[in-house]
Amino acid sequence: MPDIIEKPICIIGCPRSGTSFFHLTLSYHPDMGYFSTPMLLFPRYPWLSFSARIADLPRIGNIYKRLSLNRNYLPRPVEAIKLWQTWCPGFYPTDHGVPKRPTSEDVSDKCKKNMQQVIQKTLTWQGKDRFIMKNTGYPRIEFLNEIFHDSIFIHVIRDGRAVVNSYLNEVVKQGWNLSDRELDAKAWSENFQEDWIASDKSKIVFAANQYKHFINAILEEKNVIPKERYIEIRYEDFVKRPKKIIDKTMEFAELEWKPEYEDFIDSIQPQNNNYKWKTHFSEEEKHQLNATLVDFLKKLSYSD
Repeated sequence: MPDIIEKPICIIGCPRSGTSFFHLTLSYHPDMGYFSTPMLLFPRYPWLSFSARIADLPRIGNIYKRLSLNRNYLPRPVEAIKLWQTWCPGFYPTDHGVPKRPTSEDVSDKCKKNMQQVIQKTLTWQGKDRFIMKNTGYPRIEFLNEIFHDSIFIHVIRDGRAVVNSYLNEVVKQGWNLSDRELDAKAWSENFQEDWIASDKSKIVFAANQYKHFINAILEEKNVIPKERYIEIRYEDFVKRPKKIIDKTMEFAELEWKPEYEDFIDSIQPQNNNYKWKTHFSEEEKHQLNATLVDFLKKLSYSD
């Protein structure tokens, strides 16, 4: 078991920005350990992470990795929300039900000790030296930096219109709860709240402002760490040229190409689903979406 968790990699971004696919792809580097699906279900048993070793088996390892990219019932890297809630409650703080951005003040000594031990055990069971995690929504850069002082952050950014479409598709599956959304909105700036109320609490305007809220939080909080520990990756660039973007990311994270990993990267074919918002929304909905996001997207160098 490594005595020191060296330079853990943190994938961050607004939900539905392509962070999951990017996280999966980078997690399958032979040096990387990660929280896997069984640990999400049973967070108090780090030994279950041993199941991740199937991805390292000769011949079938890369086949398994490719299958797991689109099959979430297989053991694979995950955003371990339940695990963080179990071992480190300050990771998801609220104030009377309103979500708060986690800071270093939310990191208790017990939380720090718990997470260091859980990750060390995970690395031991998986036989790995480096660790990678994914956390979407609030960036938690300050929070994680308090636990891991050399942690590095990869921010996956995607066109907000595609994010809104994907987010609403997911929310519709789970059920739209206006009371919960109203609590979420209380964490926004006054301008965002007024904009949503003026839209008669439109789902589209909610999702667009939530996107802006999270991106603003990330761009603000990245300044608490040295700039060499933060990098931005465009979802659109990744799906178009996955090997080039992975190469750039590996250089940033100080990882080396391994033959089996290069074969895996050469075999994947990510799909760019950004076009779906144009066909899914009505003309009126597209107008509302663009009106809410156009200026913000220009700041992120998105156009069209």
